[in-house]
Amino acid sequence: MTFIGHDARGAELARTVLERLRTSERLRAHVAALVRNHLRLGSSSTSPSPARRTVYAYLHGCDPVEVDVTLLSVADRLATRGDNAQRAIDAHLAVARGMLRMPALACRGPPQPLVRGDELAADLGIAPGPRVGELLDELAEAQYAGEIATREQALIYARTRSASS
Repeated sequence: MTFIGHDARGAELARTVLERLRTSERLRAHVAALVRNHLRLGSSSTSPSPARRTVYAYLHGCDPVEVDVTLLSVADRLATRGDNAQRAIDAHLAVARGMLRMPALACRGPPQPLVRGDELAADLGIAPGPRVGELLDELAEAQYAGEIATREQALIYARTRSASS
């Protein structure tokens, strides 16, 4: 049995209920983010040792509740029933353990950017705008994955990405 969209609908419902209870906006946002992202781990990887880019995408997508939502997803998966439930639970636990072992953005914060947006725009000869933001996001992911580590590597990477799009 499935309920497509229950993550988004549940986040709205949680926010509404918490608003009625007059909780803080901080708590509403936190609980809504947990509910909205509780399925993300199950769809992000099937490997107990996920690739660093997969980890980055998961952590970045769940920010700022990445650790909490990982634990919530485990609790949600432990409620699984049916013929193949234990196999699904075991697989999910392995992925969650692998994810929690990775350097989390929540624990260390995102790495310092190797290049600023205005520098990137000037180097590429493009106007500041959404494309610069997209390239900065790609650079952050590549930096987290260990593919680039210096300002020059970041600029070369961005030039290559910019030329291919």
